[in-house]
Amino acid sequence: MDSDIKELYELLLPRLEALEEQRLVVLKKLESIKKTSLIVGGIILVLLFFVMGLFWGSVVSATISITVYTLLYHRAVNDFKRNYKQNIFQELIQALGPQYSYDMDGNLEEDIMKESGLFHQFNSVKCEDLIQGDFDRYAFQMGEINLWYNWANNKNDVDRGGATSYIFKGLFFVGTTPVHFPLKIWILSKFTPQVHPVSRINDDWEKVEVKHLAFRKEYQVYSDNKAMATKLLQPKILETILSAREKVVEDKMRYEISFQGNQVYVSIATTKELFEPQISTPMTDFDVFAANFKFLTNTTSLLKNLNISENLA
Repeated sequence: MDSDIKELYELLLPRLEALEEQRLVVLKKLESIKKTSLIVGGIILVLLFFVMGLFWGSVVSATISITVYTLLYHRAVNDFKRNYKQNIFQELIQALGPQYSYDMDGNLEEDIMKESGLFHQFNSVKCEDLIQGDFDRYAFQMGEINLWYNWANNKNDVDRGGATSYIFKGLFFVGTTPVHFPLKIWILSKFTPQVHPVSRINDDWEKVEVKHLAFRKEYQVYSDNKAMATKLLQPKILETILSAREKVVEDKMRYEISFQGNQVYVSIATTKELFEPQISTPMTDFDVFAANFKFLTNTTSLLKNLNISENLA
């Protein structure tokens, strides 16, 4: 595989070099934006604190400086990121094979995320980087999602803003398999932060004790049919789930999974931007290019790595 990645890298190198020039220009812009933000904040500080005698002038000036920098930062970086997706990431998807497609602005249906049972209650969604694969025996779609829960009482209040809980950020995957599960299973991390007062655990979920010590240390398993789930989730199957996880989960990522009917749902929580370039990293760095492509290959191969047909039939 490394030789294939090297060949792909060499093919895309002229485009990577062009993006590297753009990245360096963006870095210079960011330095100018930082200086501009500090100057604006300093002027406001002088006016509010030293001239008008307002003791909270320093807080206001800092807030405005950060706001100005954030707005200008995103404006400067967004074009660079979109160029990367159009000129590089689209090619990486095509390199996987003709069964794959990509839409940088594509959306996953909210109902799919709700049906998974992997998230707390949410009422605001942002999705991008929709990747789909369609094969003879299975199909999948996945994308980067952000989920929030707004505590407003009605839609009008939601539109006006209000207290909001950040429920999830990361990768969400749903696959359709030839195997139909006669039960529902939820495999939830024990280390999920409590971001919502309402538990994900429904009244009709039964806790399942699995015979795998390492698995039990990290996960809690629930099902709507405890007896059948206990028979199904034997150590070999749990090892396969852990092995598939290791291929896609990096440091500080959290992995959860659910089986329902002929559907497999996977969430990978992370603050990392999974399919976007890092402005601080040279675009021509081969090691970074190779690591990103391997991560893409492993995430798009989740169903294959889980070996559903043999392990969970």
